[in-house]
Amino acid sequence: MLRRATLEALADDGAHQLVDLRGLVGDKPRGVHRIQSFGLSAVPPAGAHGIIADLGGRSDRAVLLGLEHADHRPRQTPPGGTVLYDAHGKALKFFPDGTEWDAGGKPVTISNAPKVTVKGNAEVVSSAADARFTRVRPHRIDLGVLSPDEEAPYRVMTEGGLSNVVWARVD
Repeated sequence: MLRRATLEALADDGAHQLVDLRGLVGDKPRGVHRIQSFGLSAVPPAGAHGIIADLGGRSDRAVLLGLEHADHRPRQTPPGGTVLYDAHGKALKFFPDGTEWDAGGKPVTISNAPKVTVKGNAEVVSSAADARFTRVRPHRIDLGVLSPDEEAPYRVMTEGGLSNVVWARVD
């Protein structure tokens, strides 16, 4: 029998996630095995909805398929798009016209990497709090510019003379 259930509690400390659910009136399955896809582990918030498959009349023989919470699920995902999200406003969005990483106002840390490489086909632009930008393109680096598309007006002086590659704003 398949039926809808609401998550009340989730234990994530064992080999498998076990959930306590609220189903139909008076139906409160406990210790139900939550099945997840390989390569993704998530702990949905209480109140998320899923489908319970009863495999023998006892909750320890049931499995829970999926869990989704209406308050946190991203809306307006275009056809062919995928969003990996959490309950705290962070999301990695794969859309037909590009990819976006929304950190939800939280820091991002890349750790335990001997090297981190960021490559753009035409350019890479970085900024801290939209104050100033660094723009890197083939054969040109613009430092301290005020917008992601600005070109710095002055060549940078090096020990070998004026750079033909590095330019800067000096205000």
